[in-house]
This record gives sequence, structure tokens and C-alpha cells, in this order.
Amino acid sequence: MFSRTRRIRQTRMVVYGLALMLIAHMLLMAMPPKEITIAAGPASGTYYQHAIAYRKLLEQRGYRVKIRSEKYTETIADMVNDSDSGIDVGFVAQELHVDKLRNIASLGDIELEPVFLFAHRVSGKQRKIATFSDLRGLRIVLPPERSVTSQAAAKIFKLSNIDKTNTVIEYRELDDAIRQLKEGRTDAGIFMLGADNRQVIELATNPDLELVEVGQIDAMVKDIPFLQHAVLPAGIYDRDKNIPSADMQLLAARVSIIVKKTLPPATAYALLEAMAEVHRAGNYVSQPREFPSYLAADLPLHAVAPEFYRSGTPWIFASLPPALASIVDRYLMPLLALWLLVGLRRGVADVEGVRRFVLMTLSFLMLKWLQRHASQGKIFSEREEWMIGKIERWIAKDDKSASLRQAIAELRPDCKRQHSC
Repeated sequence: MFSRTRRIRQTRMVVYGLALMLIAHMLLMAMPPKEITIAAGPASGTYYQHAIAYRKLLEQRGYRVKIRSEKYTETIADMVNDSDSGIDVGFVAQELHVDKLRNIASLGDIELEPVFLFAHRVSGKQRKIATFSDLRGLRIVLPPERSVTSQAAAKIFKLSNIDKTNTVIEYRELDDAIRQLKEGRTDAGIFMLGADNRQVIELATNPDLELVEVGQIDAMVKDIPFLQHAVLPAGIYDRDKNIPSADMQLLAARVSIIVKKTLPPATAYALLEAMAEVHRAGNYVSQPREFPSYLAADLPLHAVAPEFYRSGTPWIFASLPPALASIVDRYLMPLLALWLLVGLRRGVADVEGVRRFVLMTLSFLMLKWLQRHASQGKIFSEREEWMIGKIERWIAKDDKSASLRQAIAELRPDCKRQHSC
């Protein structure tokens, strides 16, 4: 007997231990990773500056954020798509082959990034640049060949009949390319950066350089779908000197934030909140609250993005720590649904109990009234006889009350004496 009891106790302990291990595993699986890795461009570029702003806000939510500076910004999408890359988040502004990027999703667009063309003022040699075709034959410096800027420039050059056979095209690290342009070692430079980027402001206000507005913008947009039209306001860089001197028509690309599709909801909501905080004020070529936006996203949106843009962050993710919010989201909501179903079933059972109680009470009162009626020698009417039969059938089917059965038994002799039952 003792041995059997001991085995039962040991079996229970094993079952309890396995149950606790399963619960612990489920909780760990629900928790989002505490570390986020963001792939950005060069440290002086716009992507990197945005990543720094995101990091500050994400760290306030308890995340550890790493920023990887990528020289070849064109490859960021592939890095995020690669499940083994360790990259969770990235910036894109180029044409994407969606069919090859099945593991990524978009959190939306954050800004317009213009294609800036700066030309060096050379005394006696200044050429009027009215279109990109007028760059043919000049020395042009660009960021690395696998950067988003150079990929956009390659499409522009192809449409403008510019190539290495008729034009000197050099690719340099971003900072080196800008330095080369400032020092006059090249005639022109093309850069895709945020309109309020520090490097752009320095180039725009440099007296040796000219921010060039080229024509044929609308025609370019039709041929290069990921670019669009943007307007840079007059005087935005220097109101005293009126730089630029008039509103400038520029080509621009929409910058999007991409993430792995498997990014947990808590992390996605935290990123979306950071995007809203950093970009809601707009910049030199966008209006306040124009971004972030999902209307022009080429990639499928992350699962939580539509709800965020529709109604903001749900309460549990806005108010609870990410780990707790993730556990609640994954397990508590289904448990609440189960509890609701059980509650409804119990409620139905309660309603049935109330129904039986009401029927029993009414039947008891009716039988007492009929007994008093019989004690006075009155004959039961057809309706009263029907009611006695109804109560009797209900008692036989549903009720186990001895008092009601006794009341029916006491009425039966009266029914027989009256020849009515």
C-alpha cells in the first residue's frame, strides 16, 4: 500500500514538473528578443541618423539596439530577408523584387529622400545644366556602386545616354565623395539623402557649389517607378541668402522600413511608435503627419501595421513591458475567449436553473391554490384540470421535489371524486 502511494506521488511530481517545464517553455517562446539589430547606411547618412533616433526610443522600452553601418545600402533588403543574417530591421528606397523577398514585410514609409545634384562652380568653365543629359562629358562622383544612390543614378544615366565611355564616373565612400566635390576634384556629385541631412545643408550653403534643378522630372518619374516628384521650398537652407532662390523640383524616393515577417508584435509596435515619434513632424520636403505612411508600400505590410495605422498601439502593448505584453497577447487572449465560452455555457446552465426555479415556485403556488379550491368543495374547471396534468408531466420529467409530488398526490383523489381526472 505504501509503495503504491509513493509511486502515485512520484508520478504526480513528474507530471507537475513536466507541466511547469511546458509552461516555462511557452512563456519563453512568447517573449520577444531583447536585442534588435538595424542595418543602416554610412554614419553620416540619413539612415544611420534615423537609426540612432530609433535606438534612443527603443531603449526606453527596454530593448538593446545595435546599428550596423552598411556601405552597400542596396543590399540591406537581402540582409533582412536572410534568416541567418542577424538583421531585424532595415531601410530601403530602391526598386525591390518582391518575389525574391518572401521573408520581409514593411512597416511603412518614413520620408521622401531627394536625388540631389550639386555642381562645382568653375570660373569660366561653368556649363549650364538643364537636364541630366547635360552631365555628359563631366566628372561625376557618386557613393559606392552598390548604394541606393548609385542604383538610382544608373537608371537616370541610362535614360540620359550617360555611361563610362562618355563621362568620368567615380564611386567613393560617402564622406570621401562629398570631400572630393568640395575640394573641386570633380565637377558634380549626386547624392540621395534626407533634405534636412547635415551634409546636404553644408553642400547647399557652400558658395563653391550649386544645387542644380534639372528638368524632365515628370518624364523621369514615368520611366523610374520608385522615384517621384518632390518640391524643395525656396529659402529652406538660408533665408537671408535665399538658398535655394526658388522652389526646386526634384526627383525623390520613398524610404521604407522593412523587417522580418517573424518580428514579434511587441517589437513591431515599438518600432512603429518610434517611427511615428521621429517622422511625424515632417521634413523639408514633406508635411507634418504625412509620414509614417503605408499607402505606397510595395511590400506586404507586417501583420500589426494595419491596426497601428488605423487605431494606434493596442493598450496591452502601449502600457505593459514588451515581455508581459507578448505573453498576454499570445496566451491570455485565447484564455479569455475560452473563459467567455465557458461563462456563456455556465450562463446558459444558470438560465436553465432559473427557469426550473420559477416553474417549481409557480407550480407549488398553483397546487396550493388548487388544494384550497378542492377543500372548499369546488369542482375543477377544464383549464384547472389541464394545469394539474401539465404540472404532473413536468414533475415526472424535470423535478425531483417531494413536496410537489405530494401536492399532486393529494389532488388526485379530489380529481377522481369529481370524475374530472
